[in-house]
Amino acid sequence: MLMPDGPAPRPRGADAVLQEGLPKTIGDFRIAQRAGAGAMGEVYLATHRTTGEEAAIKVVSPRMAMDHGFVQRFQREIEALIALDHPNIARAIAYGLHDMRPWLAMEFVRGPDLAELQRKVGALPEDVALRLAIQIARGLDHVHATAGLIHRDIKPSNILVAIATGKEGYGCEAGEHLPKIIDFGLAKSTGDDGEAGLTQSGAMLGTPYFMSPEQIRNEPDLDLRTDIYALGATLFRLLTDRVPYEGKSQGMILSQHLTAPVPDPRSHVAGLHGATATLVMKALAKDPQRRFSSHAAFIAACEVALAGTHQRDHGIVPSTYPALVVPGVQARQATLPVLDDEDPFAVAAARDHTMYVPHEPPPTTAGNHSELDQPLREDRDAPVHLGPRSGDGVDQPATQALRRGLSARIESRKQASGGHPLLDRVTDLPRVAEPRPPRESAVYRKVTERRSFKPMIVLGISLAAFLLFLALQ
Repeated sequence: MLMPDGPAPRPRGADAVLQEGLPKTIGDFRIAQRAGAGAMGEVYLATHRTTGEEAAIKVVSPRMAMDHGFVQRFQREIEALIALDHPNIARAIAYGLHDMRPWLAMEFVRGPDLAELQRKVGALPEDVALRLAIQIARGLDHVHATAGLIHRDIKPSNILVAIATGKEGYGCEAGEHLPKIIDFGLAKSTGDDGEAGLTQSGAMLGTPYFMSPEQIRNEPDLDLRTDIYALGATLFRLLTDRVPYEGKSQGMILSQHLTAPVPDPRSHVAGLHGATATLVMKALAKDPQRRFSSHAAFIAACEVALAGTHQRDHGIVPSTYPALVVPGVQARQATLPVLDDEDPFAVAAARDHTMYVPHEPPPTTAGNHSELDQPLREDRDAPVHLGPRSGDGVDQPATQALRRGLSARIESRKQASGGHPLLDRVTDLPRVAEPRPPRESAVYRKVTERRSFKPMIVLGISLAAFLLFLALQ
């Protein structure tokens, strides 16, 4: 049986393996620990070295950095997040290139994803599931209205549950639980038929348990109703702790999405309100024309069902609802240590170019920096920069495309939007002059010793080969 959603629990000892080969820095962020790793890339927990802000950094794996289609999808995620500012969407902080690999820093959410939560608590109370669905739909509506995008991979593991600080706006209260949508790597503009170039490998884009029939058929003209189907499947899971269609293989699951009758969630939880069951089944209709035509319509149906649930359970429909609290959600323990600048090599490569997508002005680079704060172009481990480059070195084609695409598309969006406030504040940090380190510095000795050591090795090997040749004569 396939796992319904999200990764299986890691075996004992996996955490120690995750921390092997940990980079010191990525961009202006100092790495605290590796949170996860897979074939596509790695996720690190980090703190910004100036502001102290915590972040989750996604770094594309070396192999996938050579995959032009994958890098384009990663670039698409960056472009999507630049324009988005909503409490139900995990915001982007910065992005760039590190060691020939694209990376994206997102706000660090101290809470579980919904798949992880359900592995602990099972089915959620009906009113809680409905209120989560309402907020997720609001986030998706913002994505569609602001950027003209559909997500195409809505599922419980792509919804994190954060604890609001009260500063998010939109009426959020401190302590309230906020679902936040993540992973826009499959986001697609409505009406965009240019997907074939990204899928020439034949890889299926989406998650079988939550894919709409038209997405399974790879229809080119997907619209927001694809996300409504996935949200309906997610709500089904939250209410019942079951996925709509189960099977022993992907093929069996996908076939049921295409041909099997729409399941009634009351077959698993008999006490669900009729309005709740009706809206879930409508969202899961095979024909997009029979689903909700907008996120607003889906939200309205959820609000009707929520009112009916409260009327049934409490005999009254409240004019306002208390702050949402999801059972089982606890803030993650503080795992990001406070780092200092005592270890020079922890900050030696921290000044690579970083593109910021701030809600506040990006951290200033003014002031005096020690020589260890500057990137060493002589260092073979120094990151590749997004900004203009000088000196030797050739980028991989995929990273060249990322650099060109980001610069061109950001400029075109600025012009098209007439000066979008977020786009105007995307800041490429100014380049700091990079003179060769002074000869008396430890950094200079480290670099020159490494550079002089290699010729000695080559000379020794050549001499040994020559002597062996003479001995055999």
